[in-house]
Amino acid sequence: YDKDTNMASQSFDLKLQLGLGTPLGVFTQKIKDPSWRALENDNLNNLLFTTSHPSQEKIDNYTSSHQLFMCYQASKSNFFNEAVQFSAKHYPDKSIDICFPSRRKMNSKEEIEKNIDIELLKKQGIASVTWIDYDNNKKNEIVFPIQEKGKVLRIINPGTLSKKDFKLITFMSAPLVGCTGDHSLTQALSYGKIPAYQMAGHKRQLAINLRDLAIRKFGEEAPLSKFLGEMDNHPKEILENKLLIEQAKEFSDFIRDEYSFNRHIKGIINERLYRAKDPDFVKFEEEQRNNYIYGNISADQLKEQMKKELVKRGVLTKN
Repeated sequence: YDKDTNMASQSFDLKLQLGLGTPLGVFTQKIKDPSWRALENDNLNNLLFTTSHPSQEKIDNYTSSHQLFMCYQASKSNFFNEAVQFSAKHYPDKSIDICFPSRRKMNSKEEIEKNIDIELLKKQGIASVTWIDYDNNKKNEIVFPIQEKGKVLRIINPGTLSKKDFKLITFMSAPLVGCTGDHSLTQALSYGKIPAYQMAGHKRQLAINLRDLAIRKFGEEAPLSKFLGEMDNHPKEILENKLLIEQAKEFSDFIRDEYSFNRHIKGIINERLYRAKDPDFVKFEEEQRNNYIYGNISADQLKEQMKKELVKRGVLTKN
């Protein structure tokens, strides 16, 4: 999705980018009729809603008392701590769950301790951290106590998630989402989330482009611009800024409107289909292309000639 990646369409000789200038953009996603009742993962259903087929009442009971975060990151990061800080400000009366689908397993309290900031969690009122994962649907728990009173932070590795569940959880979870790689990042951007992006080395340019796009949209001092300017350890004052949530939603609309590759791929497909069924148009297209190559017409004139021809053939409307 940027100039340092190998993700390119071989057949069309195009590269997907997200940046300034004239990039093709990224694939954006939609989700149809999102509801927790569509969740397929039984481990997560039973843990959150106490049944594999929850009623709306059970769903409402959970969402009124808990805030679920989604974190899809490959290695140790600061996301667990930042989710607690974020929740303490924006959802102070709710317990905190983090869905963390991962190959990693915690086998001891010592391993949990390496992934959390104990003093920070104390200040945010966390009494204990519970790590939950599953072996062949058998639940395993490790509890790490921090202080006598307070909330429980549950970090949940529910096992393999279907693509449908991955999209649903990302959409339905808290505004702050931990992501890494192309797929989880574009989901976060599509659904109006704040992307806590764990950057791989070859994705540095993509992270820079994201920040620059936010600056273009909101200015350098905007909370989202500052958030995207930090790879990890986002300042508390940014995490607690309510504008951060609203700007993430606006940024999502901005990406979908101006940097979505979806319309390009639809255009490419429609062009190939139309060329296959109309040899006369192919001949006209080749003539106009040669006129441009030999300097007989400009690029703007070429576009105008093609548009007029497609309007004449009923493929495009005048507007």
